Amino acid sequence: MKEKKEQASIRELKQKEILSLEEVSRLYGLRKSWLYSLVHTRRIPYYKVPGSNLTFFRNDEVRNFVLAGRVAPLTETQEQE
Repeated sequence: MKEKKEQASIRELKQKEILSLEEVSRLYGLRKSWLYSLVHTRRIPYYKVPGSNLTFFRNDEVRNFVLAGRVAPLTETQEQE
């Protein structure tokens, strides 16, 4: 039952356009400390609410950030040689 709730929650997060740091962590399996580091070093796109410490992310931008780290499989690299 708990697992089904978690799966439903993840499906809902996938549909959201704007995510909190906590939601990004849950959806993409990234540690919060690493996300804080990425924000601090401006290596990931993020948004701040003016006059507050709230940080938000666009789901499509986080997805693109995660997918940018693609590593080609050996079969693909061997075909290019």
